[in-house]
Amino acid sequence: TLLKAGPVVLMFYRGQWCPYCNLELRAYQQALPRLQAQGASLVAISPQTPDNSLSTTEKNDLSFPVLSDSGLHVSRAYGLAFDLPAELVELYQQRWGNDLVKWNGSDGGWSLPIPATYVIGRDARILLAHVDPGFAKRQLLLMLREWYMHPNGQLPAYEWNFSDVNPPVHAWAALRVFEIAGHDDYDFLERAFHKLLLNFTW
Repeated sequence: TLLKAGPVVLMFYRGQWCPYCNLELRAYQQALPRLQAQGASLVAISPQTPDNSLSTTEKNDLSFPVLSDSGLHVSRAYGLAFDLPAELVELYQQRWGNDLVKWNGSDGGWSLPIPATYVIGRDARILLAHVDPGFAKRQLLLMLREWYMHPNGQLPAYEWNFSDVNPPVHAWAALRVFEIAGHDDYDFLERAFHKLLLNFTW
């Protein structure tokens, strides 16, 4: 229905539990008048349940549709969905207290979409696709910078609590990002490795 009125900007995000996703949603809300001036519509989609999608809309004061992709059927059709490995599921549950089944329902389980944005024309063709695994690389390299590293090599385990240095997941994260991005960005591995050596001495 939206395509009959003009192009659609379709963005995939992980969920309300993700602080970066909320920032992105608010940025799109600010850009919405410019998109509408070009005759485009904006739609956000995540694997969250309908109730959690509604909560996301209210929490971020959004005026564009926020849809639920139960079971990640749409995300898989776009080639964006991936299943979290067992060790990361354990980390989400025990360290971060984040139960994705609570957010996504049993159909979504422990799967997530890679954040992505598409511009779809009125003829249903994809005019632009922005799927950026480089975001994960930049975020990881940022956390490895000297700005966040203690002189003894300690690194914060995650960005919302810089005083917590456990679990030391950075080497594992660098390897996982390297694999997800296609096993070919050795420059990224080299940049991460130098900082990880300092972290290892701690």
